[in-house]
Amino acid sequence: MLTNKASISAVFKSLNAAFNNALRGVAPTWIQYATKIPSNTSVEEYDWVSAFPRMRVWLGDKQVSQLKASNYTVKNKKYESTIEIKEDDLDDDKLGAYKAQATGAGISAAELPDMIAAEMLDAVFDTICWDGQYMVDTDHPITDFANDSTTTYSNDGGTTALSATTITGAQNSIGAALSAMGGQKSDEGRPLGIEGNLLIVPPALRETANLLATSARLFDGVTNPYKGLFKVLVNKWLTSTTAWFVIDDTLPVKPIIWQERRAAHTVQDDGDKFMKGVLHWGAEARGVGAYGLPQGIYGSAGA
Repeated sequence: MLTNKASISAVFKSLNAAFNNALRGVAPTWIQYATKIPSNTSVEEYDWVSAFPRMRVWLGDKQVSQLKASNYTVKNKKYESTIEIKEDDLDDDKLGAYKAQATGAGISAAELPDMIAAEMLDAVFDTICWDGQYMVDTDHPITDFANDSTTTYSNDGGTTALSATTITGAQNSIGAALSAMGGQKSDEGRPLGIEGNLLIVPPALRETANLLATSARLFDGVTNPYKGLFKVLVNKWLTSTTAWFVIDDTLPVKPIIWQERRAAHTVQDDGDKFMKGVLHWGAEARGVGAYGLPQGIYGSAGA
């Protein structure tokens, strides 16, 4: 029975332990293609993400990298998972059922950034990033402030299907992606040194992606020139069965951002114990997904 504060505290302590054990037991995948940016306010501004500074020879005055005004702001969201605990159930020794729910909440909390990062990937073809274009688009601007001129670049593979069937199909899909990313240049026209080293696919493209990454030959028997050039991440949270993405996972700011205002944590309330014979326990988190460097991603809807 929940006769005093100590017994109530013991129940919450047991649920918290189940939650935290589950939280620590999940291996996240989002950290392979997303960067965690701590947030200390309700809304964050991302003008800074436009800077891509590189070392250069110092001749005369220093050349100062300028931020592009973008008005790209991202507001944090709240997330929660709450359960009601009946005093009668605890009296009937059913705490184990609630611990199972707490374990589920811990798993869900651990997977929250994975789900949000995947949602951001799903939306790259029709969601604006900091430069005013869709995150994956054909005409991202590159502004040369020194010469007051603007050029564009593309990180959009259109509807090209990921293919390992023929050398032509492989060249038009993964080959085009690697070439486009390797050709990225800075505002000064210098290579950025970006490499497409991680291929992200939904489960439906697992076989094709793994063959391109590891097989000595393609399905048509031709030597596979892309073997060993990249890793594969099969992302179970992606909703499309045809879209695929190549990213550079070595960048200091990756294409996807997990903006974390407050990490997942447990909360509890015993205010309804006297009148209703119930407790409330749950988990909360605060954060949101955002976009980082479009130069670090190449995507195709695949259909």
